[in-house]
Amino acid sequence: MPAWASTVRWEDVRPSFDVFAIGKVLYSMVSGKPVLPLWYWGRTPHKLSEMFPDTPETAHIDEILRQTVVQEEEDCSADANELLKQIQLAITVYELGSNAVALGEDMPCRFCGTGTYDLIIHNNDQTKLEKFGLRPHGDRRYRIYVCNNCGHTDLFYFPEPQTPPPAWT
Repeated sequence: MPAWASTVRWEDVRPSFDVFAIGKVLYSMVSGKPVLPLWYWGRTPHKLSEMFPDTPETAHIDEILRQTVVQEEEDCSADANELLKQIQLAITVYELGSNAVALGEDMPCRFCGTGTYDLIIHNNDQTKLEKFGLRPHGDRRYRIYVCNNCGHTDLFYFPEPQTPPPAWT
């Protein structure tokens, strides 16, 4: 039961109470632990990414927990329909084999699966971009990553100089 529900009468129960509980059950299913104290899913020793460091899919579960297992009711998903959309999105991302992207962390290669990506071009290093074969016009910022095992390359566009796109954690 969420902490904010402790003083609520049964006739005033709202859908967010169940959403919180579903988030806690999801945490237990993934972590294998029977209890998650309060809303501490993002703290050591309860953090899924620390429990399963070689499983990037935990980032998608973390996003669901961020919107369900919360301290304040206003931070919780409003109802189960909204939660269902979040779960369906996480399943779709998982089925597509998408990788979570993160600044400063090793990202496994999407092609060979054994290497990790090294950042070779950051923002507008014009000389490096031209050596790579790109000649962008205007104020465009890129990050280009190359796998240290197979050479697979990924290019990301950053619309703002210091602000990564929303998918980056």
